[in-house]
Amino acid sequence: MTKKSILAVSLVAIALSVVVLNNNIAKSASAAGAKIGTVNVKKIFDESKKNTKFKEEMSSEQEKIIAEIDKTRAEIEAEKAGLKTVKAGSDEHMTRMKTLMSKQADLGAKQEFYSQKMAMKERQWIVTFYNEIITITREVARERGLDLVLENSQIDLENIPDETLVMSILMRTAIHTEGCTDITEDVMARLDK
Repeated sequence: MTKKSILAVSLVAIALSVVVLNNNIAKSASAAGAKIGTVNVKKIFDESKKNTKFKEEMSSEQEKIIAEIDKTRAEIEAEKAGLKTVKAGSDEHMTRMKTLMSKQADLGAKQEFYSQKMAMKERQWIVTFYNEIITITREVARERGLDLVLENSQIDLENIPDETLVMSILMRTAIHTEGCTDITEDVMARLDK
């Protein structure tokens, strides 16, 4: 067996262990008379009006960034065209060359800055929004008299890249939830107020 095959088999074994452990926890809680609920966090992220609004704002901001970058690219192309109209090595050529290089450096800096800015903004939103989901889930669970709430997002294994497939399986917290109270809609309604 190759190292890659051994690693894959090991990861699958770990995934199966996690699934069995999660099922045993749920069965133990159910057998002890605990009231169990579920919440589909993926559905909340996909369908929440609040998250949809954030995505629209990010998209609008991204369009502005693209317009700014396209403007800088057009300026670079104009500088390149202007550079061809002057004699190589002349003072004017050197001045235009300096301007061109400055604009190219500016373009690279803008692209890197905006890439990091948007990634940071998205990460901060995800953390904040997820924490809100957790807080509201706790409130709804208490009101409904639930002792345990499991995350129950459905995943489409066919559309998950190979490099994250096993990790996606490992992250599942509920496989079978028959008889559990689904509080997803209640949580989403409060988030969207």
